[in-house]
Amino acid sequence: MGKILVTGATGFLGYHVAKKLADKKMGEVFCLVRANSEKKYVSQLNVKLVQVDLRDRASLDEAM
Repeated sequence: MGKILVTGATGFLGYHVAKKLADKKMGEVFCLVRANSEKKYVSQLNVKLVQVDLRDRASLDEAM
């Protein structure tokens, strides 16, 4: 199983994608989240949250 990175997991569609991937154990699921995102729902999933700014190459490289 590989590492799966999901962006937008704090939104409606991204949350459901992350949930499905985690529920089906498709791999190790990492959700890329912004510092000021509402993480209430996504934090309840069996995923790892990684704080990233997609405009910042260094933080993205670290997540990968």
